[in-house]
Amino acid sequence: MCTLVHLSSPLTVWDGDSGTQTAVGLVSRHLWYAAWLWTAAAHAYFLVKTVKRIVAANRQGTPRGDATVTNYVLLALGVLQFPLSYWIGVLP
Repeated sequence: MCTLVHLSSPLTVWDGDSGTQTAVGLVSRHLWYAAWLWTAAAHAYFLVKTVKRIVAANRQGTPRGDATVTNYVLLALGVLQFPLSYWIGVLP
C-alpha cells in the first residue's frame, strides 16, 4: 500500500487509496460510498492538475482562444472520474 510507504508525499496523503476504500467497504456500505467519493475526488483532482500542467507546458506560444476548449476537456476529464471509479468499484 503506497500510503504506508511514503507518508510524507502529498500525493499519498490526499489520494484515496483503493485498498482503503475496500477495507472501509467491508465495514459498511454507507462508508463505502463515502470512501468512493473521496477516492474519486482525489483521483480527479490529481489527474486534472497533472494534465493541466502538461497541456500548459506544451501550449506556450499558441493563441489564448484554445484555453476554453482545454478547460472543457479538463472539466469532462474530472467529472468522468466519478462514474468510471464507481464502475470499476462494483465490478465482480
